[in-house]
Amino acid sequence: NWDEIKAYTRKHRITPAHYFKTLYGIMIQYYCNPQGGFYISELASGRPKGHGNGYGCYIQMLPYIFDQQLLQPDSEITKLFEYARSTQKEAKNFQYLSNFMAGQIFPQGSLGFMFNFVGFVPDYLDFMGEKAKSYRYSPYPESNVHFLVSVETDNASLNLDYRANIFSDHDFLERMLVISGQVINGVKTLRELDFLTGKERQRQLVEWNSTFTELDLSRSIAQLFSDQAKQTADHIAVVCGQQTITYSELDQRSNQLARLIRQRVGQDSLSGVKIGVCVEKSIE
Repeated sequence: NWDEIKAYTRKHRITPAHYFKTLYGIMIQYYCNPQGGFYISELASGRPKGHGNGYGCYIQMLPYIFDQQLLQPDSEITKLFEYARSTQKEAKNFQYLSNFMAGQIFPQGSLGFMFNFVGFVPDYLDFMGEKAKSYRYSPYPESNVHFLVSVETDNASLNLDYRANIFSDHDFLERMLVISGQVINGVKTLRELDFLTGKERQRQLVEWNSTFTELDLSRSIAQLFSDQAKQTADHIAVVCGQQTITYSELDQRSNQLARLIRQRVGQDSLSGVKIGVCVEKSIE
C-alpha cells in the first residue's frame, strides 16, 4: 500500500527511494547469497555547474554499496534504512566520475543490478512548443537487472527489466511486496522476514500435504507390500551400510521366510499366530 509506505518512510525519516533501494538489496542478498558485500548502480540525474544550457540527458551511474555486516540474519532492518540515509551524501563523491573511472573502481561482473527511482513521471512533455507523450524506457545493458520505481499521482509502480538468459525472477516483485508488508507491520530483523509468496505457501502447506489416500483395509500389509514390489521391483527397498536390496529381492526373501515359518509351525495359515523375532541388525 503506497500510503502505508509513505507513512512508514516519514516516521523513520527516510525517503521512498531509500526504502525501495534497501528492499532491493535485501532481495539481492536473498536471491544471490553473495559471500561478501556487493554494490548496485543507482541512476542519478542532474547538471553540474556550467552545463545549464547544454544539450542532452545528464544521467550518472552512482555505486551504492551494501556492507555484508549489515546483512547478517540478526541485523535490524531500520539500521539498513539509516545506512541508506547516511551514505547519500557520500555518493556525491562519485557524482562526476567518468564511466571508465567508475568501471575501474567498481568493476562490472557477469551480472549487475541497477536501481532507478523516478519521483515524477508526466504523461506529456513540452517539446519545442508541442506536447509529446512520454514513454518509459529502461536503459539497461546486456548484463544488468534494472529495478525501476515510478511515482505517479497517488500510487507507485514497480518494474523489473532484465534479459531472461541471465536472470530468473521467481516472482521477484511479488516477493518484495510480501516483505514490504512485513517491514511496515513491524518485523525488526532480517531473520524474521518470510520470503514465501501466497502461492508458495498454498503449495507447501496445502497442496504438498494433500496426501490422503483411501486404503483397502481388507488387505494385509503383506499383500500391500507385494503390490508395491510389483510396481517398483528394481527400486531400492532397504539400505544397511554399504548393502542394498531391491523390492523384488525383499519380496522373494520375505516369501522364503514365510514358507519356512509355516513348515516349523506345522500349519498353512499363520493368522492369529504370534511369532517373536530376535535378530542382529543387518541387511538380512
